[in-house]
Amino acid sequence: MRTSFIQDRIARFRRSTTALRPYSTDRVTLTQSHFGGVPNMAGLPGYPECPHCTRPMGSVLQVYRRDVPEAYFPEDADLFHVFRCTNDACEGDYAHYDLATLAMFSRVGDAVRELPAPAGAQASKVCALSPKVMEDMPNFDDYPDDEPAIAVKFGDDLEEFFIDEHSALSATKFGGWPSFTQSPFYPACTCGKVKEFFFQLSSEDQLQVEGRPEVDDWSPHGIMMGDVGNIYFYVCRSCGPRTIESYFDCH
Repeated sequence: MRTSFIQDRIARFRRSTTALRPYSTDRVTLTQSHFGGVPNMAGLPGYPECPHCTRPMGSVLQVYRRDVPEAYFPEDADLFHVFRCTNDACEGDYAHYDLATLAMFSRVGDAVRELPAPAGAQASKVCALSPKVMEDMPNFDDYPDDEPAIAVKFGDDLEEFFIDEHSALSATKFGGWPSFTQSPFYPACTCGKVKEFFFQLSSEDQLQVEGRPEVDDWSPHGIMMGDVGNIYFYVCRSCGPRTIESYFDCH
């Protein structure tokens, strides 16, 4: 009875996620998916400005569509970017609890354009990526209110075991479930639909990559958002990438 109940829950809520699994390296290229360094700017006019302090933002990462085929991308896009304000004195840091971070897509095709990073705008340590498709489950608070509690049926021990084994992956990833550290949050689009979670930037990236040294800190990319926080990105597929928005939480 326990087995069928647990298997049914997993089958109903399991989602696929693509964990990026960054690892430290000395050098990356413009045609490679990576954290830090210089991005391929062929599809963008320049580095975006922070909406609060107006300084040019640094590149956190770029990910090519070919490397994450299961991820959300607009039809006409093939490169995903995340940029982040690197000004520690930015007033937006205090007003919004974390430095401004923007996600956007571009179309580059075979084009490559190197645009040197603005002075002092290094948003991340340089890391290569080893994307891996994995199974993902929601955190405890992300289940519907009417979902039967495991503890009520089978006791606290089984529920704690289930949560330990089947919760949202804490990592930088495309798709799956957000690994909220606080209460779940899903914003609404102006069209009335609930926006879809499609990407998470995480302070905690400790997934081991085969043949690489173990991660001896929170992450190889060195980005710490609040107290081991995450930034979650959402989009309305019906209305397109102009609806992208983010939400930050931490411990």
